[in-house]
Amino acid sequence: MTEDLDARLARLQGSDDVYALIDLGCDLADVDRQVDAEWCFRRAADLGDSVASFNLGNALAAQKRFAEAVEAYEVALDAGEPDAWRNLGKVLEDLGDLAGAMRAYRGAVEA
Repeated sequence: MTEDLDARLARLQGSDDVYALIDLGCDLADVDRQVDAEWCFRRAADLGDSVASFNLGNALAAQKRFAEAVEAYEVALDAGEPDAWRNLGKVLEDLGDLAGAMRAYRGAVEA
């Protein structure tokens, strides 16, 4: 499977196929290749996909890059991805911002 993932990653270098990038990013994240998943999600997010921004936040959070994950989740929320509220709450909690986490969790309930 690693060879297949590596071949797909090589093929998508420079690609504008948002769906293929997100699909590969999810497959890479599933096998804990978060750095490669981050690249896929960041590329798709740069192309304007809000789901990719949400997934980018997940990949960054998995790498314990919580401040960057907050930024990605906020981009996803601004683009209308309500599922980002819960994950935003978790990373804010991990950063020790309990008041911010509570606001985010409230946003999740209200979404």
